Amino acid sequence: MNAQRPAFESRFPGQSLDRSQWFAAYLPHWTDSDAAAARYRVADGLTLLIEPDQPVWQPPGDRGFG
Repeated sequence: MNAQRPAFESRFPGQSLDRSQWFAAYLPHWTDSDAAAARYRVADGLTLLIEPDQPVWQPPGDRGFG
């Protein structure tokens, strides 16, 4: 039996993302860099944040899928 293994593992040591493994943006090709910027905290692991003042990343006029 062939067990599948991850390509890499990150336990998020330190206080910043390893930019050789992670990209800190949501679909940057769909919107501008401010709207695409991911909000996160690295401390004892990775915490993704969605804050009240965070702009909508979806471009104006895009109705999405469906």
